[in-house]
Amino acid sequence: MRLHNLLFITGQFLLALSLTMLIPLLLDLEAHNPDWQAFILSAVLTALAGIMMIAAFRGEIAQLSLKEGFILTNLIWISCCLFGALPLAQADIGLSYTDAFFETVSGLTTTGSTIFADLEKLPPGIILWRSILQWIGGIGVVFMVIILLPFLRVSGMQLFRIESSDTHDKPAERTHQLMKNIALWYMFLTLACFLCYRLAGMGFLDAANHAMTTLSTGGYSPYNNSLGHFNSAGVAWTGITFMLAGSLPFTFYMFLSSTFMKRRPPLSQIKGFLTLVAMLSLFATAYLMIDKHGGLGHSLTTATFHVVSLITTTGYALEDYGLWGHPVIGLLFMVTFIGGCSGSTAGGIKIFRFQILGQYFSNMLQSLYFPKKISVNMFNYQRVDDTVIAGVILYFSIYFISLLIMTFLLSLTGLDFISAISSSATAIANVGPGLGEMVGPAGNFADLSDPAKWIMVAGMILGRLEFLSVIVIFTPAFWRA
Repeated sequence: MRLHNLLFITGQFLLALSLTMLIPLLLDLEAHNPDWQAFILSAVLTALAGIMMIAAFRGEIAQLSLKEGFILTNLIWISCCLFGALPLAQADIGLSYTDAFFETVSGLTTTGSTIFADLEKLPPGIILWRSILQWIGGIGVVFMVIILLPFLRVSGMQLFRIESSDTHDKPAERTHQLMKNIALWYMFLTLACFLCYRLAGMGFLDAANHAMTTLSTGGYSPYNNSLGHFNSAGVAWTGITFMLAGSLPFTFYMFLSSTFMKRRPPLSQIKGFLTLVAMLSLFATAYLMIDKHGGLGHSLTTATFHVVSLITTTGYALEDYGLWGHPVIGLLFMVTFIGGCSGSTAGGIKIFRFQILGQYFSNMLQSLYFPKKISVNMFNYQRVDDTVIAGVILYFSIYFISLLIMTFLLSLTGLDFISAISSSATAIANVGPGLGEMVGPAGNFADLSDPAKWIMVAGMILGRLEFLSVIVIFTPAFWRA
């Protein structure tokens, strides 16, 4: 294993992270807030660590092996979380490093759970840094699930391995072109979201913060009432539009504008995802109109917003949906497991796994009635082999076993069952709010004990890195290979 290659690449990421710390630094300087000193110190420490790694391990980077890919994925995420927490830990806002690390991991994994009880008292630089963390995390997730995970062949992700239309492309050139295309689309959609929020009536900083946390499906907001603070249908529908945009595969956007890739566009999961969103939104709208006697316009906006917010794992809220009644609460809790499309910024299990598993079970049932019938599992016009199906089944198994273990561990810290299971679900699905008075949409995670916060941190990282990417490096067979 070429450790020097991994540390050299990690150093480059840390150097880039240090540069992003200068943006909230300038905002705090302009606002005459003394926390600019926390950002300059954090930027210097992060840059020094990055520069030392680059200088010490500089050299030609060879193509990474499968083992090195797994290790690099974990190394980059953990390093960025550790150093990204420095501004929060050093700012004069009363956070321990545990709280700062929790908030940073929640940001970079685009989970959106917060330990801040009163967001509106935070200095502008800290507010902006939280948004930047989610924006960085969003594009990092897209890079990982489009470029890296398909080659690591985990959890059925090999279905999305992308090939260039030019067979003479070198792997490094192909990867560079992919990253460039993803970054351009990510920045374009962020800018479009910003402009739409401005047109809907948001101020400049509010629009910038929310644009970054909407497209990344992260859900951080400068306000305690989230997007409900604005009490605006225009803001709500802008949020709906760009939460959906962030939860669609970025390969789809690249297919719209480029001949770079030769596979078919990922329409199967897009159709399935948008159809499910429409059906769930109509059900929730009808329930609110009947049970809460709301008007069509308000019910449609509110219901659609919260369905989209939770199924895309963003976690924004217009109001406390925990008061809507058990049928809708149960529905919204279930959709948090689904998530968006693979290749997007969204968390959750992902719609394509449900589609593959559903078709597999359907074919198995048909084989009981028609033993001679030969059924072929298909997804997006390509055949799904047994290794992909096995990977999907393994992913579901690990997902729900992790949910049970995490719920049990959180219960040991003193949480009631509803808070424990919803906190577990929101962590591993990277959603944000849970259920109940403490961790629900009107609450926060400030009152959790330190052990509970570290358990949730582990869940957020496991969920974001697709479980097996983390678990595999703790197996003896991985190191013997």
